[in-house]
This record gives sequence, structure tokens and C-alpha cells, in this order.
Amino acid sequence: MGGRGGKGRSSKPPGPGAPPPVPPPEVAEPDTETEQVAAPADRIRSTVFELLGSAEGWVALSDIRDALSDLSRQEVDAALRELFRDPNVTLVPETNQKVLTQEQRDAAIRIGNQDNHAINIRKPIDSGARERIVSGGVTAASDADLAMAQRDTATPGALYDEIRAEVRRRRDTP
Repeated sequence: MGGRGGKGRSSKPPGPGAPPPVPPPEVAEPDTETEQVAAPADRIRSTVFELLGSAEGWVALSDIRDALSDLSRQEVDAALRELFRDPNVTLVPETNQKVLTQEQRDAAIRIGNQDNHAINIRKPIDSGARERIVSGGVTAASDADLAMAQRDTATPGALYDEIRAEVRRRRDTP
């Protein structure tokens, strides 16, 4: 490289008394077997389920951003946009805008023409629940299987009615 007066690397070795060249710093590569870092979308899913416990409900995006403070806003926004395409994920604006704090307003993500402030992620449907109910009977089914089969759009109407009746019976029985 180098021409007249140009800056560039010289192919000539350094002269006497010149300091030895400094090797480039070593960059430690992550050990992929022990250090698996989940994708931001997966981390958001885990955080929602962690914050809700066993219940289903809504989580404020401000809480998600606080819990994932090691991710940049751009990373969280990209992951939320990715999740938004999942039919089990719902992002919504706060209907009563007067109750929002500044932190909640700042944590919102604009999708379409709305600022969304909360997320709900429905747990994936276990399609095996319906088969377990059919093979073992409605009365022997677990509460979790009954709930999953109720959400499964492939559950036939007659079986759905039996499941609803069993859920009511269990709820009304002390």
C-alpha cells in the first residue's frame, strides 16, 4: 500500500530499536457447549412465564424490559415484533392511558398505529391432551389435560361438551 506520503502498512521489518509488534488481543470465544445464550424472543417468553407463575395473564412491557436489562431496546423490540407474529402472543395498548407511568409509556412498542404496553403469551397447546382424554376417559383426565383440550380447536363438539361438564363438576365439588 503506501505511495508517496500515504499511510499504510509497510512490508519492511521494523528497524533496530523499534518496539516489537504488539500481537492482536486474544478474544475468547464462548464455549458453545456450556454457554448457550437464548434468543431474545425465547428469553421474553421465559420471562413472561416466570413473572406470571402458573397463571395466565398480562405482563407490562416495562417489567419485561426491566427483567431483560442486559438486552438493548432494539433487541427487545425486534424480539417483540417477531413474537407478535405468533398466534399465541398478544400485544395490547393500555386502554386507560391516564394510569400509565412514564416508565410504562417509554417501554411501549409501536406496532401499526398503536403503542402497546402489555403482552400475553398463551402456553402452547398440547395436542396429546385430547388423545389422553379419549383413551383414559374424561373423569380420569388431569385438570391440565382438560384445559388443553378445551383450547384445542380440533376437539370435537361432543367431547368438548363432556369436558366442560367435567370441569364444572370439579369446580362445584368441594
